[in-house]
Amino acid sequence: MREHLPEPVRAAARGARRRVRRARRWLDRPDPMPVAPSPGTTSIRLLIGPANFAGQGYEWARAVETSLDDVTATAFMLGRDRLAFPADWVVDGRTWNNPWWQRQQTRDVLEGWTHVLSEAVKPVLGTRFGNDVSGEAKRMRRRGVSLALVAHGSDVRSPSRHAASYEWSPFKDAEDWDVLPKLQERVERHAKIYADHHARGGAVFVTTPDLLDDLPFASWLPVVIEPEQWRTDAPLLERERPRVLHVPSNPRMKGTTLVEPVLHRLHDEGLIEYVPLEGVEPGDMPGHIADVDLVLDQVALGAYGAMAVQAMAAGRVVLVHVDPRNRARLPEDPPVADVTPDTLEAVLRGLVADREGARALAARGTAYADRWHDGRHSAAVLAPWLGAAERPSEGAPAGS
Repeated sequence: MREHLPEPVRAAARGARRRVRRARRWLDRPDPMPVAPSPGTTSIRLLIGPANFAGQGYEWARAVETSLDDVTATAFMLGRDRLAFPADWVVDGRTWNNPWWQRQQTRDVLEGWTHVLSEAVKPVLGTRFGNDVSGEAKRMRRRGVSLALVAHGSDVRSPSRHAASYEWSPFKDAEDWDVLPKLQERVERHAKIYADHHARGGAVFVTTPDLLDDLPFASWLPVVIEPEQWRTDAPLLERERPRVLHVPSNPRMKGTTLVEPVLHRLHDEGLIEYVPLEGVEPGDMPGHIADVDLVLDQVALGAYGAMAVQAMAAGRVVLVHVDPRNRARLPEDPPVADVTPDTLEAVLRGLVADREGARALAARGTAYADRWHDGRHSAAVLAPWLGAAERPSEGAPAGS
């Protein structure tokens, strides 16, 4: 029936339905209205959000509060049905889209915080000014709130550029990946937001060095872990069959299908015990990593991620592919066993045969994780943008 109506009539009906939906949202005022945590009384007040991927927003907040003077930080996230990482404040989806809350959030942020770190170009004021940070960035500039952007990965990693640059790119020969054209369009749109922000003098950060291919003007902001959370006294490589852990959280992006045939074959041969792991809550991961000898991160993207850092901190042997161009972008060569789908079997056999050498590699990894990923260096990277001074710390300074 509706398709037989003239297009002007259908357009008017669509407009009327949109107005009704907006009116309903205005009538649906939360009672009581959710209130943001206090930004504190320090001269530098930082708000981070709303993605909190792998809990990194929360970890950066704790890092700057611990390592920098006169800074308080709040990490918030938009709640979703996914693994529960810690955050100072969680906003549910209904609140996020509520106009009453958006007006209050706008007032609170523009009046309460001095600095905002937007993750993956997501807005921090709800959808009041659009679905990305560009609309609200104008308001922040007018009110003197300093805005920085941080890219986590898929929000800006160009599939076409990555496929042309990396041999084992998950975007190569991906004609069956229906969402790839939309992903390419999205990252190109996001790249323009990052470039425009940089052109206006805004700070831009990336969490892994491979993203410098897409945002060459950005600075590396390392992922942060709490080393003590991952420490373990569990022995390393004392089993006859070493245990190899792989977490296929995103099989295509990690190259899982490229490495599992090798892992299953060596498991069946009796050389290793392959331990695949899925759907584990973040708080349970330290125990799982402590219970293995080697951790295989990824072989497709060309840079190590948070899991590799966690495994290094736990004193496990890390297997991951780090492309030479990304090694050159790091402050020092990461002590990991570099593997590709072609070399995985030979590298595993070598590590099992030379266990003393593998233990020495793991020990260097622990020191590396402490040096670059315990939060001190990340805080030092953020300090110039924040205008904050680093606190003197016992022992060697971060990055020494």
